[in-house]
Amino acid sequence: MSTEPHSPTRQAVRNELFSAALQAPAPRDYPNHAAYAQAFEAYQADTMQPLREKLAAA
Repeated sequence: MSTEPHSPTRQAVRNELFSAALQAPAPRDYPNHAAYAQAFEAYQADTMQPLREKLAAA
Protein backbone atom coordinates (compact mmCIF):
# COMPACT_ATOMS: atom_id res chain seq x y z
CA MET A 1 0.00 0.00 0.00
CA SER A 2 1.40 3.34 -1.01
CA THR A 3 1.38 6.18 1.48
CA GLU A 4 1.76 8.79 -1.25
CA PRO A 5 -1.60 10.61 -1.44
CA HIS A 6 -1.09 11.64 -5.06
CA SER A 7 0.74 8.70 -6.56
CA PRO A 8 -0.20 8.05 -10.21
CA THR A 9 -1.79 4.72 -9.27
CA ARG A 10 -3.94 6.18 -6.49
CA GLN A 11 -4.93 9.11 -8.68
CA ALA A 12 -6.01 6.78 -11.50
CA VAL A 13 -8.17 4.75 -9.12
CA ARG A 14 -9.56 7.94 -7.57
CA ASN A 15 -10.51 9.10 -11.07
CA GLU A 16 -12.25 5.77 -11.75
CA LEU A 17 -14.21 6.08 -8.51
CA PHE A 18 -15.25 9.66 -9.29
CA SER A 19 -16.32 8.68 -12.81
CA ALA A 20 -18.39 5.80 -11.47
CA ALA A 21 -20.04 8.11 -8.93
CA LEU A 22 -21.13 10.41 -11.75
CA GLN A 23 -22.79 7.45 -13.48
CA ALA A 24 -24.80 6.33 -10.44
CA PRO A 25 -28.53 5.83 -10.93
CA ALA A 26 -30.58 9.03 -10.81
CA PRO A 27 -33.86 9.21 -8.86
CA ARG A 28 -35.73 10.61 -11.86
CA ASP A 29 -35.17 7.33 -13.74
CA TYR A 30 -37.27 5.29 -11.29
CA PRO A 31 -41.03 5.26 -10.61
CA ASN A 32 -40.67 5.49 -6.82
CA HIS A 33 -38.14 5.83 -4.04
CA ALA A 34 -38.10 2.11 -3.25
CA ALA A 35 -37.12 1.21 -6.82
CA TYR A 36 -34.46 3.91 -6.85
CA ALA A 37 -33.07 2.85 -3.46
CA GLN A 38 -32.82 -0.75 -4.63
CA ALA A 39 -31.01 0.25 -7.83
CA PHE A 40 -28.70 2.60 -5.95
CA GLU A 41 -27.78 -0.02 -3.33
CA ALA A 42 -27.04 -2.54 -6.09
CA TYR A 43 -24.84 0.01 -7.88
CA GLN A 44 -23.00 0.74 -4.64
CA ALA A 45 -22.35 -2.95 -4.00
CA ASP A 46 -21.48 -3.97 -7.55
CA THR A 47 -19.59 -0.90 -8.79
CA MET A 48 -18.57 1.51 -6.08
CA GLN A 49 -17.44 -0.87 -3.32
CA PRO A 50 -14.93 -2.75 -5.50
CA LEU A 51 -13.46 0.61 -6.55
CA ARG A 52 -13.24 1.75 -2.93
CA GLU A 53 -11.39 -1.46 -2.09
CA LYS A 54 -9.10 -0.97 -5.08
CA LEU A 55 -8.32 2.56 -3.87
CA ALA A 56 -7.59 1.33 -0.36
CA ALA A 57 -5.19 -1.26 -1.77
CA ALA A 58 -3.43 1.18 -4.12
